[in-house]
Amino acid sequence: MGKKLKIALCVPTPKVWIQSSTLPLGIAYIAAVLEKEGHDVSVIDFGVDKNAELPRADLVGVTATTPLVMQAWRILEKAKGMGALTMIGGPHVSTLPDESLELGYVDYVIRREGEETVKELCDAIASGGALENIKGLSFIRNGQIVTNPNREFISAKELDFLPSPAYHLFPPLKSYTNPQPLLSRRSPSANMITSRGCPFDCYFCYKDISGRSWRPRSPENVLKEWEFLVRTMKVKEIAIQDDLFNTNIKRAEEICDLIVKHDLVVPWSLHNGMRADIISERLLTKMKQAGCYRIAYGVETVNAE
Repeated sequence: MGKKLKIALCVPTPKVWIQSSTLPLGIAYIAAVLEKEGHDVSVIDFGVDKNAELPRADLVGVTATTPLVMQAWRILEKAKGMGALTMIGGPHVSTLPDESLELGYVDYVIRREGEETVKELCDAIASGGALENIKGLSFIRNGQIVTNPNREFISAKELDFLPSPAYHLFPPLKSYTNPQPLLSRRSPSANMITSRGCPFDCYFCYKDISGRSWRPRSPENVLKEWEFLVRTMKVKEIAIQDDLFNTNIKRAEEICDLIVKHDLVVPWSLHNGMRADIISERLLTKMKQAGCYRIAYGVETVNAE
């Protein structure tokens, strides 16, 4: 391991028509991993801090969905002008990595899940190591775009050992909304992920970030974060952002039982959805008892029955 880097992770400003302003968990997890490695990490969320200034750093990283990619590029162009190395990750560039690298001011593209790729990239930058063996990384070498092989998804067992999202590096939670602010205005609210991936193949769904392998955190690990949000962060509502919460009904029931057992009931919702064909009345009852008040069902096809 070489020197420790000064790293600034940035969140672009949402467009006017995007109503919600949720804490970006992807950046929060990566910030936690890099901080654990000893790097000097800061987070600048331009979406909630309109007066924020881009700091000088060794490495500036941005996350981007397709609607926000142009704002992300502008941040990196400015960072490059300030002498920083630049990286970008998120859904858009995971599908189209070459597009960003061809701009001339993006040094690295992080594809798919970024925790391990970013950690290895920072190790290589700090020590002068090679980039060619870092899975999930795209970069330019001698004027040519190099696309390393995809990285394997983080396993369910490994998810339990990831550090919790670095909430302390972000503006106060009261600065954020839940993912559906027109339906609820409880504050402070928080969002969390209890699993990654989905085993089903709905045609309209984008799979490049989390994949088709369902990888659940253990109920005990979920409860640990839930308790932190309720007891320490004093949240009034939680939004679960899993692609599919009820893949394993027994696990979902166990999470609900633990919330009730430990007196951690707060309103919570599933705005990304559950499948209607693997639901049970028993699970719905337990979810209600644990505080769930809103579910978005993912409808793949219309079937009258």
